[in-house]
Amino acid sequence: MRVFISSVIYGYAEYRDAVESTAKLFDIELTRSEDFCARPLTSQKTCLEAVRKSDVVVFLLGERYGTPQESGLSATHEEWREAVKENRHILVFIEKIEAKEVAQQRFIEEVSEWSKGRLGDRFESVENLRNRVIKALHNLMLSEASTPVNEIEIFYRAQNLVIVTGGLQSSTSGGLLGVAVAGGPRQQIIRPSTLESPEFRRTLQRAIPRTPQGQIHSAGPLEFRVMSDRLLIEQSQYLLVVDEWGSVQIAQDAVSDEIRTPTGQSLVSVDELAGKIANSLSISLDILDLDCFDPLSRMTHISAVAHLSKNVDRAWIIDKEHVRYRTSSGRFGQIAHTEPKAISRESLRIMKNDIASDLAVLLRRYDGITLD
Repeated sequence: MRVFISSVIYGYAEYRDAVESTAKLFDIELTRSEDFCARPLTSQKTCLEAVRKSDVVVFLLGERYGTPQESGLSATHEEWREAVKENRHILVFIEKIEAKEVAQQRFIEEVSEWSKGRLGDRFESVENLRNRVIKALHNLMLSEASTPVNEIEIFYRAQNLVIVTGGLQSSTSGGLLGVAVAGGPRQQIIRPSTLESPEFRRTLQRAIPRTPQGQIHSAGPLEFRVMSDRLLIEQSQYLLVVDEWGSVQIAQDAVSDEIRTPTGQSLVSVDELAGKIANSLSISLDILDLDCFDPLSRMTHISAVAHLSKNVDRAWIIDKEHVRYRTSSGRFGQIAHTEPKAISRESLRIMKNDIASDLAVLLRRYDGITLD
């Protein structure tokens, strides 16, 4: 395991030394910017390269933000963004101090929003930090050793779930959009008795936004059904599925409004589709965070997939300014997925809008519609 330490340098030598000495207890290869020899790359490019080559990045955040680089972000902030983008394991330790620079406070808020407080740990002394790092590294190494992540297995579970639509029928000629997320390492997240309990159903029901646009409506009954290891929640043109393995699937109309071409086809916009996918991903992540689901993030990696129903006659908007469109028979029905097929749970949280846009574009391509 390779670990990189990221923090401001000035005034943090003791804390950085504490992380290094702790890593040596685990026989871990540790890298920090102080150890870099003269290189042709700039110092920050060298640090970003070290982040990419690391398995774990430890962030120590205190009072000071650091000097902004050309990007306008501090070196630590750049390394944070790089670690998230590269799906590295991230351990965050925040010093217990009230007075922080404004930029640093914003940075910590970004980190807290990304991790929902689960990866951020507070420290108040060198010894306190050392103990918290020991605990975090120990838990991480146990997790990696006992439950390896199988990217393909996670993807197949998401793929198998996304096409489950029960008796749901689209109310428009645009067809159904299915979005599914499955997590790994594979483990039972929800007990069979919990899946059928009334309290679990009520908790799920409260987690779903009740709006008239593409989600469960404020009025109208919900139907609950258990099929094998899955719980289905249905209402008119909306379906939510959860299973005992912590997977979530949402199916709904691909288009919100019945806007048609002169030949009677529903118009599908990539932007609208991306918005629906992003919303489904947000709801799925919120469900995973529920106390009755997986609040401790035992599922560290997620595969996100999207699917459009096939054998549907729909049209796609290609150019918003001139409203050009092309028609498709919707005959392919292929599944769009993230690449790699499984990414870290936290990366999905912070990048869900970008991922949703990519999935929407892939669905358009798979529907036989490409740009000139």
